[in-house]
This record gives sequence, structure tokens and C-alpha cells, in this order.
Amino acid sequence: MMNYVCGFVFNMNRDVVLLIKKNKPDWQRNRTNGIGGKIEDGETAMEAMNRETTEETGKKFNWQKTIVLNGAGFRVHFFRAFTDDLTLFDLVGHIVEGEGVLKLQDVDTKNPSNLPNLKWLIPLHACRNTFDEGHIIT
Repeated sequence: MMNYVCGFVFNMNRDVVLLIKKNKPDWQRNRTNGIGGKIEDGETAMEAMNRETTEETGKKFNWQKTIVLNGAGFRVHFFRAFTDDLTLFDLVGHIVEGEGVLKLQDVDTKNPSNLPNLKWLIPLHACRNTFDEGHIIT
């Protein structure tokens, strides 16, 4: 079982989200996804989310764990964060670890360069409802 993390950072109005233009793995190359990656041996999901965030954006966020998505041979732990740090959105076009940090105005969930599940993951994470940690979708 491969374990991954994925997080979505929104502005406080929840109408802008930061996404990463992926270079790896190959099946995600040149497509956008949330911030994240593989959970390393000995790491918790939260530790992996914090490490991946620092590697990909150079920033730190107060992550809230939302859902866990299980599939054939993989598990993805999802997170969300909200910020009023407007300098965060200056990261647009900035390259960190070979991946470009992007933002989407109006949460464009129909953009074909996005991974397909973003059309429901972004609105789910932007909603004003709270999450009890541990929601699992299989």
C-alpha cells in the first residue's frame, strides 16, 4: 500500500486555491494537483504534509486533515489550510523542486490540465463545513 498526502491552500475568501504543476510521477506530468507527495517511512501523514509543503512552497500552514481516499494499492490523506497571507499568492510562477506553484481564480475545476478528481476535491475542501478527522472514502 502506497501512502500519499495532498493539501489545498485557500485564501480566506475561499475563491483562490494554490495548486502545483507536477513534474512527477510521469502520469501527473504537466498537470495541476494539490500540494503533496509520498509519505516516507516513519512519517505520519501530518509530518509528510508539512515536509512536502516546505519543499514545494517554502511556506508553513496550519493544516486540517479532512478525508482519506483509499484505492487499489494506494491511500491519500487530504488536508486543507486557509491563509490571509497575501504574499502567499506571490508564489505564482515560482519554481520549487522543479514544480511550478499556480493559483486558480474562481476555482476553475473544469480546466483539463487539472487532475480529474479536483472538480470535486476543491469545492469539498473550500466548503465552510468542518471535518471530523477520519472520514474515509473507498
